[in-house]
Amino acid sequence: MKLAARVSQVSPSLTLAIAAKAKAMKAEGIDVCSFSAGEPDFDTPAHIKAAAVKALDEGKTKYGAASGEPKLREAIAHKLKTDNHLDYKAENVIVTNGGKHSLYNLIVALIEPGDEVIIPAPYWLSYPEMVTLGGGVPVIVHTDASTGYKITPEKLRETITPKTKLFVLNSPSNPTGMVYTPEEIKALAEIIVEKDILVVSDEIYEKILYDGAEHLCIGSLGKEIFDRTIVSNGFAKAYSMTGWRIGYLAGPTEIIKATITIQSHSTSNVCTFAQYGAIAALESSQDCVEEMRQAFAKRRQVMFDRLNAIPGLTCEKPDGAFYMFPDISKLGVKSLEFCDALLEKEQVAVIPGIAFGADDNIRLSYATDMATIEKGMDRLEKFVRSALGSSASRSRI
Repeated sequence: MKLAARVSQVSPSLTLAIAAKAKAMKAEGIDVCSFSAGEPDFDTPAHIKAAAVKALDEGKTKYGAASGEPKLREAIAHKLKTDNHLDYKAENVIVTNGGKHSLYNLIVALIEPGDEVIIPAPYWLSYPEMVTLGGGVPVIVHTDASTGYKITPEKLRETITPKTKLFVLNSPSNPTGMVYTPEEIKALAEIIVEKDILVVSDEIYEKILYDGAEHLCIGSLGKEIFDRTIVSNGFAKAYSMTGWRIGYLAGPTEIIKATITIQSHSTSNVCTFAQYGAIAALESSQDCVEEMRQAFAKRRQVMFDRLNAIPGLTCEKPDGAFYMFPDISKLGVKSLEFCDALLEKEQVAVIPGIAFGADDNIRLSYATDMATIEKGMDRLEKFVRSALGSSASRSRI
């Protein structure tokens, strides 16, 4: 059987593959400490589940509009205006099957063969694959710890060519947890306007911030940048609704109409009754979000301190999200080999940085309980100290 060529041009998700392997090991009775999955370990708040149950009881189980339930689109537009100072109406919003789907819809609607999309690395692993599937050219701009793993205005400017159509901005970042400051956002916006390109701002982690870090949506800085901004977001991270698969895209009417057309011929509407849970998430108290954020903050400090106490590892302190992205380069081994050996020898699951375009790093999620963090850090430290105690770097792992 001959498959379409596009299939061979993309790689399966390493994060999902490793998370699945860890779950399979646990199912076999193996005591695995997993830091692989990018999802909160909390249950969805009760009032959100209750709203979905109520919708089920009321018979909201039929087809809905491909663009999303009108009340949810209105609630999202209100949220964007109140929280992010973006003057969107419901017609500027499409509800999608998760945040990932919102980005895929955008790429299909916007990118033509040969169009360049600038993606700073480390990046969320699906960005380049989506661009490739859309026929575009992912242009990867490598960053490092010296700039907080963030692209600089100068680097963005020199990377833009006449073929550049879109710049991908992710703050807070997956996998690094770094947050662009308002001043950095403003500097990037000036170049985007000057060069007349578009920007998609992936803000799925916007509510998970620490130590006074501030989230500023790039589209809020004035009409010129607003007209060039598309916002991707969803309910998975802030409300622990990963399995609900509800995301959204907001932007210029022409782009949103195009994504609605695409969605109408691919998935149709998002699960109808689940959307009523999302409405409750936006319109009810946000205390549940803050409770989770505070728990993440405590775990973040513990994992950060433990990682930086391990010889051979260095780790920048993240400003947001729930990830650590330590550098393993001093160990003389690349990320995939490191992660395979760590899972095999110490039953600790982490994600190799090569999945995010950074082979000298690994990603750990601290969206898990404190006991697992402490036990997992003990095992990681044992593994690294054992590696450092060996004489030959290639054989010690």
